Amino acid sequence: MLIYTNHLTLEPEDGANSVLTLLAEWLSWKTKEPINIAMLLSDITERTYREQGVLQTSHCPTAKGAFGFKADYSHVDSRIPTRRWTTEIELHQAEHDHCVECTVSVSVVDQMRVKGSKPMSSRPRLLVDIVEKCRPVGSTPGLFAKDLTLATCEKFLTEVNRIGRQTPIVVFSCKADGQPIIESDRLREQLLGLAEIYFIPPHADVSDLATAIGTRMMADEGAARILYPISDSSIPSLYVLPYNRDGSDRTRREMEDFICQKLMRRNAASKTALMDCEDSA
Repeated sequence: MLIYTNHLTLEPEDGANSVLTLLAEWLSWKTKEPINIAMLLSDITERTYREQGVLQTSHCPTAKGAFGFKADYSHVDSRIPTRRWTTEIELHQAEHDHCVECTVSVSVVDQMRVKGSKPMSSRPRLLVDIVEKCRPVGSTPGLFAKDLTLATCEKFLTEVNRIGRQTPIVVFSCKADGQPIIESDRLREQLLGLAEIYFIPPHADVSDLATAIGTRMMADEGAARILYPISDSSIPSLYVLPYNRDGSDRTRREMEDFICQKLMRRNAASKTALMDCEDSA
């Protein structure tokens, strides 16, 4: 089952080597054994580690300077022995001084269902390191969280209604006490590359804002709204409530997980499946 996937265009200082350095550091941390770039690019394409860890690598440099690399690292869950995690990274660079295309995916396989242990959909630590140190290009979705107020609502509506928009937009609101469930920096960390982020600040007049942009694009009292790209002349949306079906408050992690799941579903599903989403959840 796919848990997380993201594609980023990067401008790292040392090209693909910058990403490979971070991958080697991450693998060393996961396996508790030293791993370096030379090992990743060697002719040994499969290595085994503790916790039934398996690392598979392949690369394809060419005479023109293009570079392609893929690595899969899978291991058994330390707490659930019937669960196996796989992290996959793919790198492509057309020439040495060009941007690096980077895709990171995480999937999980359960040999048997374990009650109450559903895997969470959050950004893997490897991608957090890559984002912090390898400079995503300025056009990356979610690179900066934007305030949604009366002063910015016209620009917001222009983006939401733009024909050809491919990226979802997520609108977050504060709770009744003025505090956000998820801080804006945390939102950026989790949703960078997946969605554009708009945040309704506590001082915003939500009543006037709802009138200006329409209630079907609004979020309030701690809720969030996902606005998908235009389909059949309409904008499908999902309203994410700040509480569970039993009435208990959703935690920050639960909100993050739910929203990431819906964005992952969009990445993996067809447009038809997307249209089957509920209007609120």
